[in-house]
Formats: sequence, C-alpha cells, structure tokens
Amino acid sequence: MSGSLLTVIHCILYMHDPRLMLVAGLVCAVGIYASFAIGHHAARAAGYAKIRWGIASVLASGSTAWATHFIVLLAFEPGMPAAFEPVVTAISLTCAIAGIGAGVWFSIKARCRVEQFLAGMVLGAGVITLHYVGQSAYLVQGTVAWNLYLVVPSILLSLPLSGFAMIAVGSRKRRVRAVAAPLLLTSIALLHFCGMAAMTLHYDPTVQLPSDAVSPAAITPVVAGVCFALIVLAVMG
Repeated sequence: MSGSLLTVIHCILYMHDPRLMLVAGLVCAVGIYASFAIGHHAARAAGYAKIRWGIASVLASGSTAWATHFIVLLAFEPGMPAAFEPVVTAISLTCAIAGIGAGVWFSIKARCRVEQFLAGMVLGAGVITLHYVGQSAYLVQGTVAWNLYLVVPSILLSLPLSGFAMIAVGSRKRRVRAVAAPLLLTSIALLHFCGMAAMTLHYDPTVQLPSDAVSPAAITPVVAGVCFALIVLAVMG
C-alpha cells in the first residue's frame, strides 16, 4: 500500500504540469458549482421549466467531468509522443453526459438520503466510466501496463464520496450543502490521480501512433470551448 501511495505522489508531483492542474481544478470547481446551482433550480421548478433546468444540469455535469479529465490528461507529461484516439474520445464525452446525467437526474427526483446516495453512486459510476474510457483513448509511442492495486482503490474511494456529495446537496442545512462540491472534487481527483498512476508507460520506438490520432494541440480548443460554456452556465445558475 505504501508503494502504491508513493507511486501516486510521484505521478502528481513529477508527471503533471502544475499550471494545467490548477486550471483543471478551477474548471472543475466552476463546473460543479454550475451543476449544483442549476440542479437546485430544477428541483424547485415544475413542468417544462423542470425539464429545461434538468437538461442544463445534466449537460453541465457531464461537460465538467469531461473537460476536467482532458485538461489533466493534457497536463500529463509521459516523456514520449502522445495523442488521442478520436472515436474513443468522443465516446468518453457521451459516457460522461449519459452516466453523470443519469445520476444528476436521479438526484433531482430523490426524496430521501438513501435515494440521494444511490444517485451519487450512479453519478460516480458515470465519472469512472468517463475516466477509464477517456484514458484508453490516450495513446503513447510505447506500451502501457496497468496496476490493479491502484485501479481498484480509485473506484472504491471515489464512488462513496460521490454518494455523500449528493446527500450533502440535498440537505436543508447550508453548512452541509457547502461540503458537497469539495466532496465531489475530491472524488474526481482521487479517481484521476490513482488512475493515472496505475499506468506504467514504456517507450518503444517501433510503435507508431495511428494516422488519425488527434494531437494534444488539436484537442485543446475543444476543451477550451467546453470550459467557456461551463462559465456561461455558472453565470446562469
């Protein structure tokens, strides 16, 4: 366990650009605020307004997780040429909106803490799916080996935190609601860094990146556009 913890710390300190990590944290915080604020409006609304606010909250939640994930992937410094597989990257966004959106929608409908916790678990499962599908789209000029001793804890730690975050969101006490965003942010951070540390990369000059692979420079404007949309949604919320 201590060796795995050291691997995670090494990954955070020496294999990520700290400036982009800061940007990812800010985007995640703004996006979570937007999602919770809009979700709060959806829970109080009725009729078509409830549906409109609910859809906006679903899109904000999925886009937040996707943008955060790919900003941190852009911050990752593998020490070898890297790119993104375009189809799997698009699928990861679909997974984010579908899985996380289902969790948000269930949380809006939840009437008790158990339902809120289960909604958070569904949301957490959506984030996990996004992460590992998106991570599989990350290509390097080499080979990748996975450490299950980090993959499994990344899932087991992030899921309950997402559940407790949804319970906090539904609380009537403002102090309790205030911890919802930090809980979800911690859940996403644990998932990402444990998941990234679980990858062991070995450079292999004989491996060639696919011709249709998308470079990090090409995907950056897409992520920037999603981030701008999140800021607009935050203002709306």
